[in-house]
Amino acid sequence: MGKLDQHAKLIFSEETGSITHQACSFIIPPETPLNEVRADGRLLVGDKAALAHLAAPWCLADEDEIVIELKLGGDKLDRRRFDRALLRRQAREVERREHKDKESKWAAEMPLWLIAPHLPRWLSRARDLTIVAQGVYRVGPYPFDFLWIVANKLPLVPELIPFLLARTDNRLVEFGKWVIDHRELEWLTRMIEVLPMTIPQIDEIKKYFPETDDPERLKRRELIAHIFLEHVPSLKQALKDEGEAQGLSQGLSQGLSQGLRPLVHQFERRLGRPLSPQEHQTLLSRFDTLGPEQLGDVILDLSASELALWLEERDLP
Repeated sequence: MGKLDQHAKLIFSEETGSITHQACSFIIPPETPLNEVRADGRLLVGDKAALAHLAAPWCLADEDEIVIELKLGGDKLDRRRFDRALLRRQAREVERREHKDKESKWAAEMPLWLIAPHLPRWLSRARDLTIVAQGVYRVGPYPFDFLWIVANKLPLVPELIPFLLARTDNRLVEFGKWVIDHRELEWLTRMIEVLPMTIPQIDEIKKYFPETDDPERLKRRELIAHIFLEHVPSLKQALKDEGEAQGLSQGLSQGLSQGLRPLVHQFERRLGRPLSPQEHQTLLSRFDTLGPEQLGDVILDLSASELALWLEERDLP
């Protein structure tokens, strides 16, 4: 899950500023000196009021810092991972209390947002869950704000794209089809490369890729293709082999057609008319099976009407 995890963090880092109009920023924090306990990220809230018009959970950010835990497709959602998420939140809270400027003592409780594809069954039995918005649940009882954000239930709106990356199965395909209209091809390519998607799921999303005649977009797509060829040698070799095979086949076909010109002329002279495309194909096929000498005999032995019937008959040599 390393690539997917890094990709999700990167998208949070790239998208948070623009989505929140610089009201929030996302950073990948340094290691907390507590036996290598480190959260996936911290959401630094600079302007809470600016978040009020955005879809939840953005509008629910009440503190200036929030610990983010990402549980993406393929990650386990058992009690052990749950407890470690709480530990990382607590570690950051302790760290902040100990290092906060003494002149402005920090007395708040560190919030925790856990982003996952779904709610595990055990959680509803072990904790109180309150729906606060579509796809957003408050977990309790805790002295701090703990939100469980269910990506598969979140609405498809542009400001939630970083959260929607945690979707899985058909919900992930649904997101892939939708996001095509909201992000460039380069973004989609990165998403497909790292998300845990099956080949049928990728094929389903590819059906919705828009055609374009925009020179700038075509240039970028060409660049992406070159990057893939450079980093996937097997694909480059497969395309090379396919091109060589097609070139050889076309060359043989064209060469054979050129060689048949005198024979075609004799057939057309005998019939008193040009050969149809289908008759050309029949003659080419029978040249392979009978050879030029027998075809020459056919011209000499058959009348014009018999020759026409011979060309129409698919099953005869």
